[in-house]
Amino acid sequence: MKVLMLIESLTCGGKERRLVELLRGLKKFPPIQCELALMSKNIFYSEIFDLGIKIHYTERKIKKDPRIFYWLYKICKDFKPDIIHTWSGMASVYAAPVAKMLKIKLINGMITHATPKKKLSRGYIYGRLSFPFSDVVLANSFAGLRALKIPEGKKCCIQNGFDFDRAESLRDADSIKKDFGIATSKVVGMIGALNQRRKDYGTLISAAEILLSEDPDTTFLFVGGGEGLDRFRMRIKAAHKDNIKFLGMQKDVESIINAFDVAVLCTYFEGFSNVIMEYMALGKPVVATNTGGNPELVIDGKTGYLVPKEDSEAVANKVRYLLNNPEVAESMGEAGQKRIKDFFSLDLMVEKYDRLYTIVCGEKKKNLPNRLKDFLQMTGESRQNKA
Repeated sequence: MKVLMLIESLTCGGKERRLVELLRGLKKFPPIQCELALMSKNIFYSEIFDLGIKIHYTERKIKKDPRIFYWLYKICKDFKPDIIHTWSGMASVYAAPVAKMLKIKLINGMITHATPKKKLSRGYIYGRLSFPFSDVVLANSFAGLRALKIPEGKKCCIQNGFDFDRAESLRDADSIKKDFGIATSKVVGMIGALNQRRKDYGTLISAAEILLSEDPDTTFLFVGGGEGLDRFRMRIKAAHKDNIKFLGMQKDVESIINAFDVAVLCTYFEGFSNVIMEYMALGKPVVATNTGGNPELVIDGKTGYLVPKEDSEAVANKVRYLLNNPEVAESMGEAGQKRIKDFFSLDLMVEKYDRLYTIVCGEKKKNLPNRLKDFLQMTGESRQNKA
């Protein structure tokens, strides 16, 4: 079985990490032969070069470069994949006519968020252009399937998985505190790009100001780069500058999370969050916005708390409670870690992809919709939430 992975680049991001980890995991399934096609040489996840996978590169002259169709066509003629698996909207648009022309099955994996696409938005247009030609429309959250009008018989969901090897040999909390000049006994943190459209750092900053006015023995760590970094830094009051630290983009994210007492994710919308999965895998209690796919991970009151969107008082209340009740925080962290091991390990994710590829390759077109419905029911979120 041959699978061609098509993505625009391997810059730092959730879907890019997921692709690299899937390719690593699929090495355990030798019947599956993968190649990777990139529309950019911008690679953050350099470990891709250690996997022994053939990588095809091109550079787009313009964002919507028609030459990509011919480049992809040539790759497919040489490699002869059974499946093209795309990882973004633009990749799906490029792949659709090539897959149709060469009679290759197309798994369209562009859905990584859980917000309805507005008409004439880029995501809406990409979906309308590519969904009719896709054999499978794949999301990484059930919320994403609900939010978008995916054709019945084509929709499928495989949630992300965490590689517990990443939790090995972490630096201890004291060394992290020393490196970043943290003098307080408690640490609250949030990981995510400072993107003003998606991540809601403003609400967490307001919650931090509430909590610091009551007790200055807490440091808030914000980890991530982005266009909003300078704007948010300027917003911090002089009295709180030592307690609210912006670390920018960091490589050793797991070790930094290891220093958190409480882990937070405030967002405007979300798909299936890699960051929350990392928090829980590392045994941290979570306070997260009740949006998108977050409830698929966080069981409210058991592995953490879900709070209303843009509600700084609610965030402050839950963070305060966890900081003041470390035994509850520890219990929630342990429950969260068990949940990731039981339902969201990397091995489970890879096994689901292997099963999906086998179904797509082995079924005739008329039988595929029913097999996909069975697959979706078997991996459904209701089974996960009963535990």
